[in-house]
Amino acid sequence: MKQIIVIALLTITNMTMSAQNFESHQWKHRLVLVISSDGDSEIFQKQLEELSTDRKGLKSRKLIIYKILPENRQIPNKDNTWVYNSELCASYTKSGEPFKVILIGLDGGIKLEQNAVLTTEELFSKIDAMPMRQSELKNNN
Repeated sequence: MKQIIVIALLTITNMTMSAQNFESHQWKHRLVLVISSDGDSEIFQKQLEELSTDRKGLKSRKLIIYKILPENRQIPNKDNTWVYNSELCASYTKSGEPFKVILIGLDGGIKLEQNAVLTTEELFSKIDAMPMRQSELKNNN
């Protein structure tokens, strides 16, 4: 019985810590959540490759990439943030949905969700059209 309680508490703590990590970015960073039920899937790998093509563009738009998988596995790239949590994975996807990309704005709201690879061009276009981004660009000039 004690083991079940400990496991339940660890699961809840892990889920809460992940949510708190996302909240800590509010008003500082935009987030791209790349969620997959399989870290080796072709679409997941294509999405990660696409997002790595313009690191300068990601940085200038205050973007942080979270790669969310349901299971623990080796981390091949420590430049970005990885989250391993079945419950978190399930909370952002519908049942049977193997892949999803979500853009979360500076205000913490979901700005875009899709089940296909999101190109950096589409991502940057969406962000650059946002009023907060327009304000950032205006203030930097």
